[in-house]
Amino acid sequence: RNTFNDKKLFLEELQKPRLRGWAIDNEESTYGAVCLSMPVFNMYNRVNYAISLSGDPVVYSGNKIDSYLELLRKCAEQISYGLGYRNENEHLRKGN
Repeated sequence: RNTFNDKKLFLEELQKPRLRGWAIDNEESTYGAVCLSMPVFNMYNRVNYAISLSGDPVVYSGNKIDSYLELLRKCAEQISYGLGYRNENEHLRKGN
């Protein structure tokens, strides 16, 4: 298993999802399984939910992860908008 044995490294790793906008579980919870997740925002710009994709580490290797993250981002945006979320800086988002 890919677990963290160092408290400082663990706390640093906890900050990464907020900074990059997505999280990864790279076999930390379950050997042989990788999970990508993104936040889903409500109408008050709060994260109450998340969506995720899980699969074999081979599926998420190399450049493939970027394709899955883009699909996950689009799905999270659609769900967020359905819940009333509106991003004031929408025109600044990548892909628009």
